[in-house]
Amino acid sequence: MGALTSFITNLIIYILLAVILDMLVPNSSFRKYTKLVIGLILVAILLAPVLNLFKADLPLAMEQTLAVIGRKDTGQFDAKITDKKSEINQADRAYTLEQMAVQLKRDAEGELMATFQYQVTGIRVEMKDKSSELKAENIKSIAVQLRKSSKNHEIEMVEPVDTSFHSDNKVQTTKEVEISDWLTKRWALSKDVVTVTIAK
Repeated sequence: MGALTSFITNLIIYILLAVILDMLVPNSSFRKYTKLVIGLILVAILLAPVLNLFKADLPLAMEQTLAVIGRKDTGQFDAKITDKKSEINQADRAYTLEQMAVQLKRDAEGELMATFQYQVTGIRVEMKDKSSELKAENIKSIAVQLRKSSKNHEIEMVEPVDTSFHSDNKVQTTKEVEISDWLTKRWALSKDVVTVTIAK
């Protein structure tokens, strides 16, 4: 603000002196040279602030400004990257667990139908913790929902299937325990990992 005030003050003083000098110079051929010199000095005064910018160390000033901005933005940028990375990892993990459930269903479906006459309506895989690798020893539980398959191959009305998993601690029936043990052996898992629920 001080530089702007100084510039305007100098400009006003110069214009006043130029007007006074123009009045004092007699009307002759010498007057046009005086006006030329006064005009050039006025242009020099008007260009002075622009020339002062080039005297300053612009690259250093820009570097300092960018460094300050960079320090503020880097922290926010890193936080955003970390958030996006965790979102992507969670989505990838959920997709992988879903694919694992599909593979488990495909593996057991045929023999389960032939042996027990039950269809798999849903499988949910849960890992011990979110950071554990997707290996058999890190599986916390596999909840399997079954329903009795129709023995005849006639077309029948399709009833809505409840695909939500109920975690109420009800006692498993003998058939559910038998199928649970069979699936545990089939999938080579440790005991009590597979829980079977037969829909009524």
